[in-house]
Amino acid sequence: MSSFWPRHTAKILSSDAPSLHHNLIFALKSCETTSKIRQIHGHMVKTGLDNVPFTLSKLLAASIIDMDYAASIFSYIQTPNLFMFNAMLRGYSLSNFPNKALPFFNELRNRAIWLDQFSFITVLKACGRVSEVGVGQGIHGVAVKSGNRVFVDVKNALLHFYCVCKRIEDARKLFDEFPEGNDLVSWNTLMGGCVSVSQPCLVFGLFRKMCWVGLEASVATVLSLLSAAGYIGNFGVGKSLHGYCIKIGFSSNLNDITALIDLYAKVGHISLARQVFDGVAKKDVVL
Repeated sequence: MSSFWPRHTAKILSSDAPSLHHNLIFALKSCETTSKIRQIHGHMVKTGLDNVPFTLSKLLAASIIDMDYAASIFSYIQTPNLFMFNAMLRGYSLSNFPNKALPFFNELRNRAIWLDQFSFITVLKACGRVSEVGVGQGIHGVAVKSGNRVFVDVKNALLHFYCVCKRIEDARKLFDEFPEGNDLVSWNTLMGGCVSVSQPCLVFGLFRKMCWVGLEASVATVLSLLSAAGYIGNFGVGKSLHGYCIKIGFSSNLNDITALIDLYAKVGHISLARQVFDGVAKKDVVL
């Protein structure tokens, strides 16, 4: 096993307990394959660290790169804590089996463990990926009852869920409930949702209101605006947005440049699209 450890943690086997914990956690963070995690897991079993909740939680969090392996670890934990449940929820929400996050969330609730923001954010991501509208609405209700809905990260996760499920009216209702609690991510999420359901006029309306409340546009904002302008085929708006990109310094962002080229192409100005293309020093395959 010594060949696995980085040189500056090679003394891990002879370290005292605090240093041992620190080195294990450092090593786990650097793991990119299941085989390396298995080596650390084996060492933890030999030294009894697999019975320490803190180090076991860190092992589980690192293991979500292989959810089958993470699930095998979790199945042997008699009293999993919130961090462990959240690690599994995150793993499944990012995996090829996001639907498996839903029974984990139910089990977490059944154990009467107090949920935190991360619990809701991860399970809502999973719901959005599998378009579980009814389940997501139920989780929305739980977030309200538990008081977690007041957190902007949870609100934004709900907005994203409704937008990816094409429930723009529900997203707009949530957005308007407490407008003072909306941040730039909230505005960008709703604008992106409006683009996805082909409602470009709503995008421009939201942008005007966003500017009125004093928020500055981000790359995601401009991307939604360019996509909306391309959808309605408005060359004048497209030219204005091009100038706006230059003014605020986003004229070198590949995502925005790609959307701008797409916009010019849709309104029939291929020569302008080519000028923008030729002005990019480093091009990717999408561009």
